[in-house]
Amino acid sequence: MEKEYPVKEESLSPDEINEMEERRVEMLDKAGIDERDVLGKANEHLNEWNSYFNENITRGKDDMNFVIRDQWTAIERSEFTRLFKPAMTFNKLYDNVKKIAGEQRKNKPDLLVRSLTGKDTGTNKPASRPSTNDIL
Repeated sequence: MEKEYPVKEESLSPDEINEMEERRVEMLDKAGIDERDVLGKANEHLNEWNSYFNENITRGKDDMNFVIRDQWTAIERSEFTRLFKPAMTFNKLYDNVKKIAGEQRKNKPDLLVRSLTGKDTGTNKPASRPSTNDIL
């Protein structure tokens, strides 16, 4: 069952988009923020995080592959084939993994976005997060 989102008939004109971009650049300049420097630092931090956390990501993908797809290694599977035995799989972990993922989805933290300039814009709302299904 897919959610249907209302289609907005109104769209921004190219002039309005250009005006919004000019205001954004002016605000960054007024605050003394170099956008390329910020993006460069963010990219550097992202690469550092990925290199630090890469082993956990790989292990998590291997665990999910074990739970969802294949519980036998290639060597074990070939041995079953050689002996003319079926490679039986009893997936008792799938329900537990789904329960834990659902619990994590329900108990997600509310993150607040703070302004770089320190001024309140009045839009302090919880940030959006990727869904657990996107991660799994």
